[in-house]
Amino acid sequence: EKIKLYQKSVMTYNPLIETTKENIKAGVNTTLDLETLINSKKIQELNLETLKLEKQIELLNFYYLVGDIE
Repeated sequence: EKIKLYQKSVMTYNPLIETTKENIKAGVNTTLDLETLINSKKIQELNLETLKLEKQIELLNFYYLVGDIE
């Protein structure tokens, strides 16, 4: 399911963000790299929320149609 894939995707950013923070201290990465990762994670979180809302809308539409039949 798409929702599970997005949840996994969001979780994969956490270790990347932590590693990048450590690499900034070591001079390997820049704060721009960190900002990019954080923004990418936020985008994935928003996509996840959008999918959840779309699922709720589909369910509401279904319940509305079922209610009309009865």
